[in-house]
Amino acid sequence: MLPFFTDPYPDELIYSAIARYHFYSGNIDYKDTLEEVFQSRFVIPSVEIGSHFHALVQQMGNHYSVENLLAKHTIYPFYTLFLSKHRQQKITQDVRGDGKGLYTRLGMVAGGICKKDGLYYCPQCARNDIDTYGEPFIHREHQLQGIDLCAHHYLQLKKYPEGFTEQSRIKFIRFEAKRMDFSILQEVRFFDRFDIQVKLAKMSYQLLKADIKTFSREETFKRYRLLLREKNLLTTSNRIRQKELFDTFQAKFPKGFLDSYDSALVEEDEYNWLKVLTRNKKRHVHPLRHLFFLYFLGIDVGEFLQVQEDEGPFGKGPWPCLNKIADHYKESVIHHVNITRDYKSTAPIGTFECSCGFIYARKGP
Repeated sequence: MLPFFTDPYPDELIYSAIARYHFYSGNIDYKDTLEEVFQSRFVIPSVEIGSHFHALVQQMGNHYSVENLLAKHTIYPFYTLFLSKHRQQKITQDVRGDGKGLYTRLGMVAGGICKKDGLYYCPQCARNDIDTYGEPFIHREHQLQGIDLCAHHYLQLKKYPEGFTEQSRIKFIRFEAKRMDFSILQEVRFFDRFDIQVKLAKMSYQLLKADIKTFSREETFKRYRLLLREKNLLTTSNRIRQKELFDTFQAKFPKGFLDSYDSALVEEDEYNWLKVLTRNKKRHVHPLRHLFFLYFLGIDVGEFLQVQEDEGPFGKGPWPCLNKIADHYKESVIHHVNITRDYKSTAPIGTFECSCGFIYARKGP
């Protein structure tokens, strides 16, 4: 176990904490730091998440666990709600070990968009960190793909002047105040876009704070169905009105906005990401695009986590019999509902038939 370690600050990447450890330990060779922290000189540092966490927590002492580091000091929670339970379990195994399958399972290789080419920071956050902790550090929410603003100060994120090269793959970059730009400029903003960027930043931070064990892609998909039903975008046969969805979704965003985030949609493409997100539960869709979808639905992550699963326009059966002369009157004995569509309002009509022969209909949802 290490004689000391630079305990991660709130929302600090574990990568950043190790960079600070390297500095305070006095090590010159980064491989010495790798050996001390991971018990191996051959670990390749990763900014977003990392690997060899089992060895790392053993060196850090009893205050941390693999799950704790993964949830609070990596960007993993940004992805969790949109990953299957099985994939979540595999990623935990990847992180404990050598991490070889990690980024493929996350979809960051095939599904990565708006990739950042360095480390980013909010000047006001950095200034606050110096006032509170005596030094700046790397915030995980500022490294998320597609997030341009700070969720707390609504400032444009700035790129740290030191980046990565093939020759410095094992280097740990530590933020130094003397190399940071703390100026806060009044930039010209497109307010229709700025409003969306703020909401995306806030929702991404909500994702990072969500319990990584609570949700998975399976539950997320069911809740999407309920929200689509409330917008009358599901047919009586439970199919998505893809044409209406495409048109209303596109109209929600300023012209060119989705294109600028590598998320342009082609209606004729049967595998465009909007169709995949709402129709195919097995394909991976980048979290940023899920945030676009939540913005379209008019709901943030906190509200979404409170949404119940879709149970159809008439709820989950069984349903009551309304035959007043039957001895089972108002008892839930009907187990099937036949759903049709009202030809005028397109609202669903449920027809309930009891074994006693009594039939009634109700308009939904």
